Amino acid sequence: MSNLFYKNLGTKLHACRKSQQITLQQLSGELCKSIATISKYEKGEIAVDLETLIDWCRFLNVDISSLLPGTHKEEGNTSRYHQHFIEQLYLYSYLGHKNKIHLDVIKVDNTTTSATLYLDVPDASDIYHCSFVYSGKVIYSDVSISFVFFNMAPPFDMITFSMPALSEHSQYKIGMLSSITFYYQNIAIKVLVSETPMDNRNFLLEKLQFSPDDVKRIKQFNSFIV
Repeated sequence: MSNLFYKNLGTKLHACRKSQQITLQQLSGELCKSIATISKYEKGEIAVDLETLIDWCRFLNVDISSLLPGTHKEEGNTSRYHQHFIEQLYLYSYLGHKNKIHLDVIKVDNTTTSATLYLDVPDASDIYHCSFVYSGKVIYSDVSISFVFFNMAPPFDMITFSMPALSEHSQYKIGMLSSITFYYQNIAIKVLVSETPMDNRNFLLEKLQFSPDDVKRIKQFNSFIV
C-alpha cells in the first residue's frame, strides 16, 4: 500500500474519533497502543495493521468498508448513469437564526456506490475537521442524484439529500436535505450544491435565502419545492 493510502485512512479515522469526542488517551487504552502510536496512525506516518483497524472500527462503531477503497462493484446497471458520476460535492445551506453559511461535504466511491457525509465543515480545504461523520449510499437516476446517510455516532439519525443531476453547463444545483432536529422535528433544508468550493457569500445568500416566489409556491402547493 502507498503512503497516500495510509494518510487518507488516518485522516478518516481521525475525523470519526473527533466527531465522537473520543480522546487519544481513551483510544490508546482501548487498543493497547501508545498515544504516540495512535497519533502516527492518524497522520499516516505508520501503517495500521488489520487487527488494530478492526478493533478501532468496532470501538467507534464504524463500518470498516466506509474507510477503505471499494473492491466489489455494486450489482445493477449503474454504468448507464456514468455521465452523472460525482466524486465530491460541497453543500451550502443558510442558518437564518445564526446568519451563517453552513458547509457539508460528500465524498463518493462510485465503484461501490457508497458515500460519506462530513457534516458541519469549518473549512473547505480541511473537510475532516467536521462535527459529525455519516456513512451511506448514492443512488443515481436519469434526472437526479440521491443520498441516504446514517450517523456513525449518537444521535443515530438519518439524513437524506436529493438534487438534480449536474451537467457540464451548470456550476451548481439547488437540492433538498431532510432530517430530524434535536427536538425530534422533521426538517427540510434548501441546499446549493457544487463540485467545487464557493466563497462568494453574497451569491450564496441570494440563492439560499427564501425569496417571495419560494414562499408563494409553498403556500400554493402546500409543498416544499426548490
